[in-house]
Amino acid sequence: MDLKKDLALIRKEFPILERCVYLISNSLGAVPKKALENLQKFYQMWAEEGVSAWQKEWWDLSREVGNQVAYFLGAGEDEVTMTPNATHCHWVALSTKFLTQDESRKKIVMTDHDFPSMIYAVSKISEFREWKLEIVKSNGKPAIDVEDILKRIDEKTLFVATSHVYFKSAYIQNIKQISARAREVGALTLIDGYHAPGIIPVDVKKLDVDFYIGGCLKWLCGGPGNAFLYVRPELSENLQPQLTGWFAHREPFLFAQEMEYARGGQKFMSGTPPVPCLYTAWPACSLSYLLPLLNQLFTNTSLYAILSVFKHFLASNTSQKSTVFFFIDFSVYQIGYLTIQADFLSK
Repeated sequence: MDLKKDLALIRKEFPILERCVYLISNSLGAVPKKALENLQKFYQMWAEEGVSAWQKEWWDLSREVGNQVAYFLGAGEDEVTMTPNATHCHWVALSTKFLTQDESRKKIVMTDHDFPSMIYAVSKISEFREWKLEIVKSNGKPAIDVEDILKRIDEKTLFVATSHVYFKSAYIQNIKQISARAREVGALTLIDGYHAPGIIPVDVKKLDVDFYIGGCLKWLCGGPGNAFLYVRPELSENLQPQLTGWFAHREPFLFAQEMEYARGGQKFMSGTPPVPCLYTAWPACSLSYLLPLLNQLFTNTSLYAILSVFKHFLASNTSQKSTVFFFIDFSVYQIGYLTIQADFLSK
């Protein structure tokens, strides 16, 4: 693999890289060229087809984008549901247990490194359902020993709701070990993977998780309004999310009064999806052919080699002093947020 050559090819897909060094995809991924083309396609179809656009393309767009996202997760066809945001995904996943009759399982395990929106959603639902929320403390450290989490997971646990990658420190949790412990005692895993797909290899089957949540906003460069929810197929068959809507109905255009859930990922949808957002995710996910290269780059390449490549591009693309803010999530390196002077690395 020729890092300089292959990275140069990738850079051409993103217009902003023609005029600056953009290394802050942990906040908002750089937009790919085809996003504009797809948004124009959306407008043209709306203008020319009107309501027929639903039949021609829009109705199945959530499913098509979800199947493209599945590639980044190691998931199967119709196992990924597109939603407006990750907090919505948490509500949907947690709502599948609103009607549980098991009074012995009322504990939810989280950590104080989990994203605040996730903690807000889980804590308020826990209050509503009279579940007990236990938050494992980090005590100011960038990581939490997995053993400290495992010992909190017991026969009273309903969900283990935690992050694959901590959003502040970039620490990668041992989700496989957490999932194994949860499975052992009959608890469910609800994993927030927003900072994982597109930056580290993810395989939900090998991780053996029940729910896996993420979004296209950051590393997948798909823009806002494009979160996703994976549900383990064997579990999905027996779930009935209480947060639902007409897109989750088996025959939505029957406009029936009684809910009959669809199968697969459609079951976990709610109301009408944000179609323009799906059009921006579509081209980003179509760059999945780059995934093997990126996985190799970020997991098998030394930090020195990677920074050397960054130095090459900074020298080639920076004509004057400028501050570059970026976030690196290099597997074991766990660098987190850095501020560097572009002119320093270009020397």
